Amino acid sequence: MEHTVSVAVIGAGYAGIKAAVALKTELQGQVELVIYEKSGRLGGTWRDCVYPGAAADSAVHLYSLSTHPNPHWSATHASQPEIMAYMNDVVEQAGLAPHIQFHHNFMRARWDPSRSGYTLEIEDTTTGQIHTSNCHVLICATGNFHVPDMSCMPGIEGFAGELMHTSQWDPEVDLRNKKVAVIGNGASGCQTLPAIAEIEGVEVTQIFRTPNWMLPSRSRSFNPAAQERFDKYPSLLKAFRWALFWMHELAYLMVFGSSFLRTMLTEKLSRNYVRKNAPEKYHSMLLPDYPMGCQRIVFDVSYLKSLHRENVKLVKQPVRRLTETGLITGDGQYHDFDIIIAATGYISHLAPVEVHGHKSLTLQEYYNRHGGPEAYMGTMVHGFPNLFILGGPNVTTGYMSYLFSIDCQLHLVIPLAKRLTRTEFVSFEVTQRASSTYNRTLRRRFKKTVWNTMAARHFKDPNSGKSTLFFPGCTLLLWWWTRSPRWGDFLINGKEVKRSRVPCSMLAVFAALFLVATLVVVLVSLDKGRTT
Repeated sequence: MEHTVSVAVIGAGYAGIKAAVALKTELQGQVELVIYEKSGRLGGTWRDCVYPGAAADSAVHLYSLSTHPNPHWSATHASQPEIMAYMNDVVEQAGLAPHIQFHHNFMRARWDPSRSGYTLEIEDTTTGQIHTSNCHVLICATGNFHVPDMSCMPGIEGFAGELMHTSQWDPEVDLRNKKVAVIGNGASGCQTLPAIAEIEGVEVTQIFRTPNWMLPSRSRSFNPAAQERFDKYPSLLKAFRWALFWMHELAYLMVFGSSFLRTMLTEKLSRNYVRKNAPEKYHSMLLPDYPMGCQRIVFDVSYLKSLHRENVKLVKQPVRRLTETGLITGDGQYHDFDIIIAATGYISHLAPVEVHGHKSLTLQEYYNRHGGPEAYMGTMVHGFPNLFILGGPNVTTGYMSYLFSIDCQLHLVIPLAKRLTRTEFVSFEVTQRASSTYNRTLRRRFKKTVWNTMAARHFKDPNSGKSTLFFPGCTLLLWWWTRSPRWGDFLINGKEVKRSRVPCSMLAVFAALFLVATLVVVLVSLDKGRTT
């Protein structure tokens, strides 16, 4: 007997949309799907990041859904408006709009054993009313980039001017003829600075503690002829996507896989690029003293060129504290500013949602007990049946499209959700043994990576020092590990599946019989050859 399974997806960003498309495609009429989105529009991070110059630094033909290829991208790396247009197109083509409940903020969920599902508390942000709903499967698709990290800026409450994080950009703020500080020189800081430096009368100072490795932008525009060929020959577009994938895997080898190639080739290329394109007075500020890959690599479009402008200045110092009219840096110098822009990244070591499992623990309490975020294949957590976390702990590769990681996770989610449509299955939960074994494997692999250094502290739990964001291996390895569920790793309906040694023994017997039969055939053939 089969029945429909109710699935609630939290978040209508890239991960939520991708999960919804997979569920509708694979489960077809056997899924009751709802997507809760706290905002009035879809898009997640890309909806929020409207700062000047916002664009993807991943190749957009990989940073899109394989089920919905787009032959009309204007360039290899898309801008924020183009990505938003694409996401809206996917929602329309996949028929997801009726499933999305906008202005519905997920507050918390509790596992209800009597229903073998979750009871959700949802806030209608337009009325403030809170209502409850139920689901069999809960998919958290909020991602890691939705809680701004302002911890490096003490005293923000005392600053009297305008202050905004790049993910909370206010287009109404007038930057003309203002003294502006950009805190941080990661991807968003280096995209923002060149754009605002061109505004009339603005004076921009970028303040940062640690420089990032930089490489020239890989973005190239597509002419109409190329777009037409992609449209006319879908196989060509698919082949281009595969080519990009293998180019990224090669990049893994050059940055993360080989310390020799990283030192002698990639880092040398980066240093030469910075020395050639940045003002000489800033060379010492912009050249890192840690291995490439510890922090996110910045692909420069016009950042280094903008440093030659008279209205742009760099200060390599940490922020000691903000004052009413500016800030004081680590060397004790005071800097006067009208506007402060925080390009300081996000908090990634906290639980993305409040979920209560069957052991009276919240997801955050589970994380705390294990020294930071931890999950089986970055997706499932012991004690939380039927909960799947997309973009969870240790699934980001650091060089490949984020959506490929989500693809890998869905290789686990979809088969389990399919099983739940059958009446004999009501819940799947990873065993603690399987989760602990998997995470011990990750910890061992981390010891051999650049993320095991102090320079990678931004991607670690601040209390335990455990790496919680990146996957310590190439994308192919992540795909291999997640390619299909290992049924012995799960509690099914709350009970562990006993691992039997009989199948392995039988396999050995059959292998031996096959070898014996093969040997007999060979001997008989030789014997016939002698008699003829």
